[in-house]
Amino acid sequence: TDKDGKVRTNRTRGSETVSSQKSPSPLYVADGDVKVGIDLDGATLHLRDGADRFEPYESNKTYTFFGVQFSSPSGVRTLGFKYREKIIPLGHPLYVAGEARQSAGNLRIGRPSEKGKPFIVSVKSEEEVTAGVEGKAKTQFYIGIALVVIGLAIALFVK
Repeated sequence: TDKDGKVRTNRTRGSETVSSQKSPSPLYVADGDVKVGIDLDGATLHLRDGADRFEPYESNKTYTFFGVQFSSPSGVRTLGFKYREKIIPLGHPLYVAGEARQSAGNLRIGRPSEKGKPFIVSVKSEEEVTAGVEGKAKTQFYIGIALVVIGLAIALFVK
C-alpha cells in the first residue's frame, strides 16, 4: 500500500540456472580399429542444439533434476522450466585439438599441460573452428587500433 492507500503490485521477471550437467558417459573417437578416449574437463565445446523446450510449472508437481528435488520458494511464482540441451550426435565427425597422453595403457586426449594451448572439442570442421577464431582475433585487433587512436586523440586535445 502506498501513501495514497492504493495497493501496488511489483513484478520482477528473472531466471536462473537450476542445474547444468554433463553426461557421465565416456566419450571416445574411433578411426578404424583405433579408439581414443576424450577427457572433456576444461574443453571449449562447440556442440549441436538438442532439446529446447519450456514446461509450465505445476504447483502440485515436484521437479527433479539429476536426482535433486526442487520446489518453488514461498512468495515466488514460477512460470515454468526451460530445458536446453547441447549434444554430439552419435556417429558425427568431431574436430578435437588437445594433448594426447597414455593413461592406464589407453590413449586419451585432454587439456594440454602447457598453459595457453587450446583444447577444443567441436562438431564443426577444423576450417569452421579456425574461421571463428580468426574472426574474433581480427575484431579484437581492430578494437585495439580504435582504442589507440581514441587514446592519442584524447592526449592531443587534453594538452
